[in-house]
Amino acid sequence: MAAPAAGTCMASAGTHRQRQRQPTSPLPPRTALLPNGLRVRFVSRRDVAFIYKEVYEQACYLRHGITLPPGGTVVDVGGNIGLFSLRAAELMGPQGRMIAWTAGPSSSSSSSSAPAGPASAPAPIAALNVGVGDGATAAASFTFYPRAAGWSSMRADEAGVQADMAAFLENALQSREAAAAAGLDPAAAAVGAALRSVAPRWAYAATRRAAVAWMLGGRQQVACSLLSVAQLVEQQGLAGRGIDLLKVDCERAELEVLRGVGDCWPLVRQVAMEAHEASLEPALSLLRSEGGFTRVVVEQEGALAGTSLHAVYARR
Repeated sequence: MAAPAAGTCMASAGTHRQRQRQPTSPLPPRTALLPNGLRVRFVSRRDVAFIYKEVYEQACYLRHGITLPPGGTVVDVGGNIGLFSLRAAELMGPQGRMIAWTAGPSSSSSSSSAPAGPASAPAPIAALNVGVGDGATAAASFTFYPRAAGWSSMRADEAGVQADMAAFLENALQSREAAAAAGLDPAAAAVGAALRSVAPRWAYAATRRAAVAWMLGGRQQVACSLLSVAQLVEQQGLAGRGIDLLKVDCERAELEVLRGVGDCWPLVRQVAMEAHEASLEPALSLLRSEGGFTRVVVEQEGALAGTSLHAVYARR
């Protein structure tokens, strides 16, 4: 699953956008044309190729029996640049409902558009620029990394983020294919791979630390309002419709999201989420007990080996 969690928010062409907050964007968004003809606006370029491969080529959230029915409903917590929301909207069709939440400060200015044609009749997307919590608090501070928006979080752990990013970069430098899958610039990846092969260990380690520090530089603290999933169910009138998939990818705040489902667990049919090591076992316990899920799978992709990140899939 994507290391990116909260960074930017989006709406596909012709869809309705619902905004809870409109914070000022610290950086002007740019656009990228993806291999499938989708044009997406972004803040951090290195997120784009990585998330595209995960969502459109690897279907990282639709594994281990997770499916999206026509006319279904998906709640996306941690929408980032919106590629999974757009993909889910395409799969569900015009009768579906797609609700995406992202707390990032650049959310209000980012958007995606699908190519015109019969294939681009997605479900309408409601993009909510608000954080997701357990319902106990109404606001939180969001840590935003402009150069690596996908690592931004409401529960930032600077040391943990540095360690995860260092392991991620180490994996990406194993081969050209791994570097491309990680969204690294080819020239920078080539230099990094060369240093890894010929430089003294201390020099390579120092260079890697400097690269991580640069990517996490310029961080900003932004206040954001919070809602829980249970509050969303009431607000959006989902009690009679249910949630076919709850997707959670929010960088260390996943346990709070799950706790915020409350009494609405019977409405949730499937869950696909990223869980960090510290929250993995509590999250699995909650999914099996309060959630009532009997089919729960945990895996870790090769690109994330050595990090604290794991993918979790739950079905009834």
